[in-house]
Amino acid sequence: MRFLNIGLSLLAAVTITGCASGLGGGDYERTEARRVMSVRMGVVEGVRPVKLEGTSSPIGTVAGAAVGGIAGSTVGGGKGANIAAVVGAVVGGLAGAAAEEGMTRKQGIEVTLKMDNGELLAIVQEDGGENFVPGERVRLLQDGRNTRLATCPTEILEAQKLRYRVFGEEMGARLPSRVPGVDRDLYDAFCDHLIVRDEDAGRIVGTYRILSPASAREVGSYYSENEFDLTRLRHLRGRMVEIGRSCIDADYRSGAVITLLWAGLARYMLENNYDYLIGCASISMAHGGHAAASLYNRLKDEHLCPLEYRMFPRTPLPLQALRQDLDADTPPLIKGYLRAGAWICGEPAWDPDFNTADLPILLPVSRLDARYAKHFMGNKD
Repeated sequence: MRFLNIGLSLLAAVTITGCASGLGGGDYERTEARRVMSVRMGVVEGVRPVKLEGTSSPIGTVAGAAVGGIAGSTVGGGKGANIAAVVGAVVGGLAGAAAEEGMTRKQGIEVTLKMDNGELLAIVQEDGGENFVPGERVRLLQDGRNTRLATCPTEILEAQKLRYRVFGEEMGARLPSRVPGVDRDLYDAFCDHLIVRDEDAGRIVGTYRILSPASAREVGSYYSENEFDLTRLRHLRGRMVEIGRSCIDADYRSGAVITLLWAGLARYMLENNYDYLIGCASISMAHGGHAAASLYNRLKDEHLCPLEYRMFPRTPLPLQALRQDLDADTPPLIKGYLRAGAWICGEPAWDPDFNTADLPILLPVSRLDARYAKHFMGNKD
């Protein structure tokens, strides 16, 4: 069992409670004083305006937020401007591309950097009037990033407790674990567990569960096969990764954590040469299933997969018995998947344990939206 850990310190544009601080690039919070940060150099490749919003969701959000910092300075005596940045590599692009849910809309900027080592980074922040221009040399300040694969039962247990708080306590799911306060099933022992940890607070604040093709063979199935018939995906199994149990601590739902999780997923796919992501994307049944049926009816025309990739629900949501004309909002996580290029692979299944309608999702890496591919996978075109 491997464990991918992305350490996180929430800096300038995200407070420790996950609320937007409204700080400009030249501002620092009191908690940043006397903190040692590493420095990397790079050149501004491009700048474009974006809209910044936040959101709140038990499952996660794909809204824009910024973590870390860049100090813009023309080397040898520049203007000394500072901008907030997504920490580490390849995570700002999603925040910029999907910063469209929730809080009061603000004007922001996305700055693309080419680092001295050839990396391309995208940084999203509130526009503080710094006026960065292409060709300007800047320095990137980083704090708190710690990425590793490890076997760590203690951290896996902590992630499972976070899952229980979100799914069991917040959402009221019936969880099969025999250990009170822990969400654990037979798949956990075979999965890789992706986490985001706030190193300053010493706590795990976000997690995904990842089932590789080899582990799916070992356990005997993908988790999704409990809800869907995956026969038509049989030829993809050797290159197909399943993701699930996505959740974020209630105090950290500003958008920064989900972008770090998605960056970790991209890295996982790239390093292991996997080509497909599958999973179940959940819709609340709070409205008796009418909202879920209406949402599927609206999304299927644009996002339904080709017939050869179709999955079939074992316990179908009874669409014909439900209204399909409601103006239902798309959950942020589903919206993020679809913007990235994912397909909906069939009608929703009803999950009675979680009381959700689950959409079968398939994302071929070859379909990944160009902006996401550039910022998460390092693709040039």
